[in-house]
Amino acid sequence: MDYIKLLIESFKLNKKTWSITAAYDLVLILASYILLFIWSLWMNSLISKTNLDITELTEEIIADVASLKNFYYGTLISFLVLFLLVFVVWSFFKGIIWCVISDKHFNLSYFKKFLLLNLACIPLYIVVFAVFLIAAIIFNYLFLLISTSMQNSSLAVVFISVLFLIVFAPLVIYIAILPSLVYYYFTKKNSIRESFNKMFNTAIKKIHLFYVPCLIITVVFVLLSIITTPLGLLPETTIFLIFLVILVFYVSWARIYIVSFAESLNKKHHKI
Repeated sequence: MDYIKLLIESFKLNKKTWSITAAYDLVLILASYILLFIWSLWMNSLISKTNLDITELTEEIIADVASLKNFYYGTLISFLVLFLLVFVVWSFFKGIIWCVISDKHFNLSYFKKFLLLNLACIPLYIVVFAVFLIAAIIFNYLFLLISTSMQNSSLAVVFISVLFLIVFAPLVIYIAILPSLVYYYFTKKNSIRESFNKMFNTAIKKIHLFYVPCLIITVVFVLLSIITTPLGLLPETTIFLIFLVILVFYVSWARIYIVSFAESLNKKHHKI
């Protein structure tokens, strides 16, 4: 597998597709922020109506305040509504993004099925989060172990950095791309079961082949971090907006790159 050639080709892909998917990601982030902002306003209004200082609640106050019951119900309902709206908005824009990547037409029928796919992906996201959490705990333990056991602090920092670069970061990227491959194969085949089967046969059975692409994605992120270091001299708001745009374009590129790699594996398998 020519990883370098594939990497170079990923930057030569249709830049229109790259830009459009990044733009939709930015709109998705903005829409999610607006929903969270509206929800926070609603929660502040709900809290003010209870006439309570939430930071100073005691068991006696809770037992005597009847309005707290409405606060609980209001909080629960508003959170469920927020979750539903974010879920629908997220599914809508992600569906469009994957249709753009796969050169497919986005319509109502596809969107309805994409919503079902996202529901089916919830266990996968739970597994992804669990693996990430376990990996983070292990890395944190190794960090403390190495930091306390090595007398040379500089050498310890270098060792930990290398460990993060070649082990932890590629692992995190790998588990993060699994849902993306499910979405890609679903958009290509329009079958929920087939999308999971295809992801399993490509990414799980051939997990060893994904290490180098995930390492390349990690290295590109590190290089971007180094290149953008001088931006730290700018105002905080400006830095945040620039980093957000760069991160979105980076994710957009990584998504297209890993899909291209998965497709190259499939083509190689069919040739064999």
